[in-house]
Amino acid sequence: MNNPLRSSLRDAPILLAVVDQSLSCIELSAAWRDLLGLGPEASVSLPVGNLFDTVDQGRIMARLRASAMDGRAVRGLAATLTTAARPLPARLWCWQVAGNDSSDPRIVIAAYDAVRTGQFVSDSPRMHSLHQQILEAAGDGIIAVDDLGRATYVNPAATRLLGAQTEDIIGHPLHDVLRPVNADGRGYDRDSSPIRSSFKDGEARQIDDEMFFRVDGTAIPVHYNTTPIWNKERLIGATVVFRDSSTVQRLRVAIDQAEEEVEQLRTQLEVEREFLRAQQQDAAMEAQELVAESRGFRRVLEQLNAVAGVSANLLLVGEAGTGKETLAGFVHQQSSRAQRPLVKVLCANPDAEALEVDIFGRLRATDTAEHSDRVGRFDLAKGATLLLEEVGELSLNAQRRLLRMLEDLDPPLDQEQSELSSIRIIATTSRALDKDIHQGRFLEALYDRLAVFAVTLPPLRERPEDVLPLATRFAANISRELGHATPALSEPQVQLLRSQPWTGNIRELHNVIEHAIILSEPNAFRLELAIPLTPNSEANLLAPLTPRPARELASETTASVRTDAQVRDIERDNMIAALRQCEGRVSGPDGAAQLLGLKPSTLTYRMKNFDIGRLEIIGRETPLRALR
Repeated sequence: MNNPLRSSLRDAPILLAVVDQSLSCIELSAAWRDLLGLGPEASVSLPVGNLFDTVDQGRIMARLRASAMDGRAVRGLAATLTTAARPLPARLWCWQVAGNDSSDPRIVIAAYDAVRTGQFVSDSPRMHSLHQQILEAAGDGIIAVDDLGRATYVNPAATRLLGAQTEDIIGHPLHDVLRPVNADGRGYDRDSSPIRSSFKDGEARQIDDEMFFRVDGTAIPVHYNTTPIWNKERLIGATVVFRDSSTVQRLRVAIDQAEEEVEQLRTQLEVEREFLRAQQQDAAMEAQELVAESRGFRRVLEQLNAVAGVSANLLLVGEAGTGKETLAGFVHQQSSRAQRPLVKVLCANPDAEALEVDIFGRLRATDTAEHSDRVGRFDLAKGATLLLEEVGELSLNAQRRLLRMLEDLDPPLDQEQSELSSIRIIATTSRALDKDIHQGRFLEALYDRLAVFAVTLPPLRERPEDVLPLATRFAANISRELGHATPALSEPQVQLLRSQPWTGNIRELHNVIEHAIILSEPNAFRLELAIPLTPNSEANLLAPLTPRPARELASETTASVRTDAQVRDIERDNMIAALRQCEGRVSGPDGAAQLLGLKPSTLTYRMKNFDIGRLEIIGRETPLRALR
């Protein structure tokens, strides 16, 4: 026996032995050596009978001699092998192989464990039954087809999903049973079906978003795999494993909707963030422009500077137009929360339900999708400042909810600060809340929570020293926005401003200055057009104003006097008439700006200021042409 063959046989992991013509064993495989307890280099020159139990030696030796003489193979001979532990039942295969040129033929003996083989054979039906149970218990539909595409096996899940009986599927072409269509709704012909392709080209496929048809004709969305079946390198069929993907598709749609909603909310949040940032910048600019020449208002600013550095809630009380919102922004800018937004809520909203949603937010109802979640201003103001404008206009129900929220802002002494407790409240009101409390219109407990530090703002009529600085500031800002030169106030105009009662306070003063600048011409500031005057007031603008007896003022006629609202209506109607005459054109040779003797930018600003829309210009629903 040549050395390469001997070495390969010795290393074999199965039971192999080589016997010469004298029936002496000349080589054993590593597996047989281990069975006998021999080392890899131990000599194995021993009678072959020593490999077998004494009971079998005579019978086995006779068969081996016959095989050595006539060269016939021995197949499946029962034998008992000798081992280092206990006898091992086995089956023998023996055959003769040619030796070297100068040597006699050899006999090769192969053995296998009969016990394990018998167990495998006996377990085959049980294993087949177990596999069958696994297939039938599977939740996915499983169908096997032969190489002609006919169904040969179907599990219960498949019949359930298809609403069919086993006989409706077995033996029928599977393409005709399932009638698959692709995502576009187009069906396949039999030869191009992905199911048939698998047992034609032998490639597995995974198909998403297609449809199978049930026996009753209804379609079901499916996800399925087709896998070819091979037998000795021959393609004999394929398996189709599928599942109903309706739930997956619904979840996919829900996810898409959720992502779209998240994107909308993200966009809305960005818009709100920009809005809050713009509000904060406006508040900062207004705070820098605070005018405090009067003693009373300087005292207010000193109080606000002192309270800005702490987190105490603040209540600003004052008439409409006294600048409560501006001062709230001033306090916020001076506080440690200046980098966070000043979140504003206008409480004077006639829709009480909408106002409560705006303040406290809303969660989607569990039994309806009519409303989506909405974050309230309280949540937006975490770590920042919440401004409640005109808090005295809240309904009693909203007041109660607000009180409960404010109570949550103060955790017990033995607990850590809550997330909401980082909110600072600044409230404003133009109402006499003490009277409202007495009349039951406002909760006293809520007032105590809001008015930890209360500041009363003086009306403009009580701070005459501030009228001229405010008017000058307003004139400069408005002129800059309109692209005009800042007008200079004459002494009579200054006297006129100081003589007004300013019942609308700072807001009224701002509106008068803005109105006067809009109505003015270059080098002519027409303040008298913005303030209602008597017929003799025009002369008073040319000379310093002096006090006049009350009876003289009472005797003057007021027949030609127009209110500020009337003057603004006249100007608005005049602009609309000019725009209609020019067919909506603002600029250009035939535009309304040229007709009115104004710059196009000035006319555009005034249109915005007077809220003149396209429908008012054309006088009907369908516009003649776009405004230019």
